[in-house]
Amino acid sequence: MKSFAKLDSENKIITVNVVNESDAPTEEDGISFLKTLFGEDSKWVQSGIESRGDAIVDETYSVENNLFSSPPMLEGPTD
Repeated sequence: MKSFAKLDSENKIITVNVVNESDAPTEEDGISFLKTLFGEDSKWVQSGIESRGDAIVDETYSVENNLFSSPPMLEGPTD
């Protein structure tokens, strides 16, 4: 099984789907398979690749760095 992250227009992860190995022998094949299910305009990237890490909903995918990352932490009020 391989995991793929569905991204919105700002590369934020909106869902993670698992695809059978037979439908995704390569990342490109997995993306093509998911586009047949969710539409050609959907945007996907494979998760769980060692260099990228695992995708988590609400994180973002950095195209420049080819990895998933958490949004920056917001600082709370200081007293």
